[in-house]
Amino acid sequence: MKYKVEIEDINFKLNSLKNSGRTDGIEKKMSQALNAIVNISERYNNASTIDKRAIVGLIYTEKLTFDGEYFQTTKINSLAANIALINKELGNKKKPTKK
Repeated sequence: MKYKVEIEDINFKLNSLKNSGRTDGIEKKMSQALNAIVNISERYNNASTIDKRAIVGLIYTEKLTFDGEYFQTTKINSLAANIALINKELGNKKKPTKK
């Protein structure tokens, strides 16, 4: 499986939190975080200029430059990179339509 190492790492961290007794509200926090990620484009479209800059800063963690035609960055947030990769892979696998 492609993301096996990441899943194992997350499960290890989750189990460590459970064993340390610091799990109060973790499901709620994870749900809120996932909801924010899923709706990021809607949040961006409805955000003020300051909030838009903050959202872009969360996705592009390093310096973002614009040369007049293209944007460039040295590093992208790993979560955003994985989402883009998943979307790219899913885009090639279209479901057949029923006739």
